[in-house]
Amino acid sequence: MFPVYHKYILMKLVSDTETRFYVYKWIDPRTGVPFYIGKGSWDRKYKLHKTQRCYYKLKSLLNQGCKKLDIVKVIKEGLYEEEALDLESYYINIYKRLEDGGTLFNYEAGRGCLTGMKNKIIDKDKISQIIKQYEDGLNAKQIGSNFNCHETTILRYLRQNNIIPREPGWHYIPLEEYSKIGGLYNSGYNTVSLSKKYNCSIPTITMILRKQGINIRSRGLWDKGIFNDAKITDKIIKDYKNNKCIQHIAIDYNISAQVLTNFLIKNNIHIRKSRAKKCGSN
Repeated sequence: MFPVYHKYILMKLVSDTETRFYVYKWIDPRTGVPFYIGKGSWDRKYKLHKTQRCYYKLKSLLNQGCKKLDIVKVIKEGLYEEEALDLESYYINIYKRLEDGGTLFNYEAGRGCLTGMKNKIIDKDKISQIIKQYEDGLNAKQIGSNFNCHETTILRYLRQNNIIPREPGWHYIPLEEYSKIGGLYNSGYNTVSLSKKYNCSIPTITMILRKQGINIRSRGLWDKGIFNDAKITDKIIKDYKNNKCIQHIAIDYNISAQVLTNFLIKNNIHIRKSRAKKCGSN
């Protein structure tokens, strides 16, 4: 038997544990607009939530110098779990998810997924199909629709099979465009300019080029030690002054046109405004 005062201490500890839950929101400190609503306990509100799409928004804000203390705001604490779940759902319905015209990156509307697709076990013979579809360019949401499950389920199986998920913003490019991208790269375009042209990420362009067996040019002259050879640098400058275009010189030395342009500028070489026209005449 506990002494009487021990009983009161134990009851207080149990009560505190049961009401340890809280509801919190993550806001963009620059605008004050919330982008995530969550329920948690202990230090949950400060964790990165790497399996959630709100992670990339949080990561972006932190990279821009925002502090977690300015992002994380507790709405209400000292709640029982059921109270926290109800309050979480209430605020998600107020601010609404992106899919519903709101600002929240939440996958779910609290107490369950709006789409009705729960995480489920997928047959082993279908996992290879999932991986193939993902490598062919479909995103997790599209594959989830094909297999009647949530995108987080697809991402979970990809990670279990050592497939690193692409970051949001990856843009699907049809297979028929691959050869065009390869041709443009070989003609002097770099991965940065191609990513802007096709409205996708640089890793997407890199993946497409590698699938065609194209070697990726170094994005830095220093990496290849070209600046250590005065004969090569003199020849680069001489070729450019003799009206050879930047794209063709870049291909000769397996480097990007942008890096070559930077090199010429640093060496006080005037860059021709009509270099694209000159290139076409060579």
